[in-house]
Amino acid sequence: MLQRLPFRWLILAGIILAAFNLRPALTSLGASLHQVQEDLGLRNFLLGTLNSTSIICFGLFGLLATTIVRRAGTSLTIGLGLVAVAVGLLLRMWPFADALLASTILAGAGIGIVGVLSPAIIRRYFHERLGSVTGLYTMFLCLGGAAGAGLTPPMLKLFGTWTGALAIWALPAAIGFVLWLEVARREEPVSLRKGTIDTMWRSPLAWSITGFMGLQAALAFIVLGWLPILLLDRNADMAAAGALTSSAILSQAVSALITPILADRTGRPGLFVAGVLVLSCVGFLGVLCAPMAESVFWSLVLGLGLGGAFAMALYLIALRSPSAETAAALSIMAQSLGYLGAAAAPLIVGLLREYFVGMGPQIFLFLFISACALPCGLFAADRRREVPEARATQRRMEQSGISRLDSE
Repeated sequence: MLQRLPFRWLILAGIILAAFNLRPALTSLGASLHQVQEDLGLRNFLLGTLNSTSIICFGLFGLLATTIVRRAGTSLTIGLGLVAVAVGLLLRMWPFADALLASTILAGAGIGIVGVLSPAIIRRYFHERLGSVTGLYTMFLCLGGAAGAGLTPPMLKLFGTWTGALAIWALPAAIGFVLWLEVARREEPVSLRKGTIDTMWRSPLAWSITGFMGLQAALAFIVLGWLPILLLDRNADMAAAGALTSSAILSQAVSALITPILADRTGRPGLFVAGVLVLSCVGFLGVLCAPMAESVFWSLVLGLGLGGAFAMALYLIALRSPSAETAAALSIMAQSLGYLGAAAAPLIVGLLREYFVGMGPQIFLFLFISACALPCGLFAADRRREVPEARATQRRMEQSGISRLDSE
């Protein structure tokens, strides 16, 4: 069946499946965190460390993606990343802290690899539709996260234990691997030169995109890792906490789809950078401070902000990249370093909960991170700026007749 599917549609299906598998490993654990904590006897600090470990793996293994791509090619590397996600999630069948840690590391490694390479695939095959395909990618990423948060509590009741409810999320990752294996079989292998990555380190624009990516990721991981627990602190029951978290993640799909499309059509990405950060802050304040009867509304606002922020981060990577090779290099830098920095956020929340009472410290942290993200995003959104070293590299390649990664 896959052999008869047109290659361009096969790539699009692969992008969608890859995106769907990038968040359930996090959100399914967050939705069952209370049971895991009670069963394994983990303290708040250790829970924060577990969340941070996932994000550190995103960054570290995202950096290693360069080496793997040079040996296996981009598409096969994405497939191997999905295998790591599937195997990591299957390890959650064993109710031990060591197995959970190993699962977190392995799944985080796969997510990091898949995440940094996806923008390059979009830039290579859909360069004429960057806004719409980036929006589609981020929408399904958010849908995967929402599914993990919203469907895990019912599966906890179905399986009677958190182990089965978490391990079942290995199935879509395994399906994704089969699809990307077919993509790798049918496409021409591509490479990524070290020189292209080196140019990113000298670019202020690349660093501003990295800053925006990392800071908006810090906001998202605070919500993904801690929102259910914070809602339980407000006396919400487990089902309500999971539903509210799921609604926040589900509404991300809406803004993730439309924000890059509107930014592309209007040519004013800076306006949307500021707008999504404001929505994120207002929504977070509403969820934690407004009456519980209004929580659904504020969770939707929060999700619209976070989904739009992530979509804008990916859109800026594609927008500022003159080739797919540059997009891969910029994505590896921005997401790997950004996630390494973002890993501190869940850990800090765990420390704040360990030593302080009330929501005030968590709210201040969220607002502070948002304030830092704004100048980074506005700098990256300024169309007068570009990645000059990457463009110079591209010109030298064209003059020397070297084929580019995104042969168009």
